[in-house]
Amino acid sequence: VDKIEEKEGTKIEEIRAENIQISRNELSLKKYNLKGNEHLYKKEYSNAISWYDKAIELDPNYIAAWNNKGLALSKSGKYEEAIEHYNKATELDPNLTLAQVLRDLAYKQLGIPTFGERKIKYYTSDGKPVYE
Repeated sequence: VDKIEEKEGTKIEEIRAENIQISRNELSLKKYNLKGNEHLYKKEYSNAISWYDKAIELDPNYIAAWNNKGLALSKSGKYEEAIEHYNKATELDPNLTLAQVLRDLAYKQLGIPTFGERKIKYYTSDGKPVYE
């Protein structure tokens, strides 16, 4: 799309093919996420993080970028920061089990028991557990 825009000197806002329609933003999000993945697989974590940041800046609700940035941070040894990103991904999609599992692995790297391993000390007045 970028090459077509450059060649034609025009801005493409969406692409349509029969019943399929994709906006420029959706294309950009997918591009940024895929570029991040490319760097992630090459173990170029800071480059991957930069691409995921672009996706998050474009759409703060783009779950894949939050989760993938968490993975790049984990691979960089930045577990606390990774946990924040996994939490954001699960906040946006509570059924995203991949982010939950990756978050638990990051907790384990920090030596913090995961929710299933923690013992409950007591419950607060509003019913929330307080762990040991």
